[in-house]
Amino acid sequence: MLGEKGLNMPHSTPVPPEIIRKWQEIVNLTAEIMHVPSALIMRVEPPNIKVFVSSETKGNPYEQDEVASLDTGLYCETVMKTRQPLLVPDAIRDEQWQANPDIKLGMISYLGVPDRLARWRGIWNDLRS
Repeated sequence: MLGEKGLNMPHSTPVPPEIIRKWQEIVNLTAEIMHVPSALIMRVEPPNIKVFVSSETKGNPYEQDEVASLDTGLYCETVMKTRQPLLVPDAIRDEQWQANPDIKLGMISYLGVPDRLARWRGIWNDLRS
């Protein structure tokens, strides 16, 4: 678990199904409006992070409940650690992001924001293109 600006979750809090359905509508609409193949809501379950809600859009390589290890250089880890929005227009041309694991999935642009309004700790909004 990370320190004060990172993660410190002893367990996952259940999210009611009606909230998940609303989030699904939001990520679908967000991906459509922004013309990106995926919009995601990620959830931290140390030592992993998982795709909690994934847009149902053509070309989206992310599936709901897909799991990745933390501390691997994912864009969303930076959003979680800094609690600040992150925009990466082109990871391939950005020295800081050239080794990002999501590049293998064709995700070279990223916009992520921490969900400060959520009552559930460890849930973050991501938009990836």
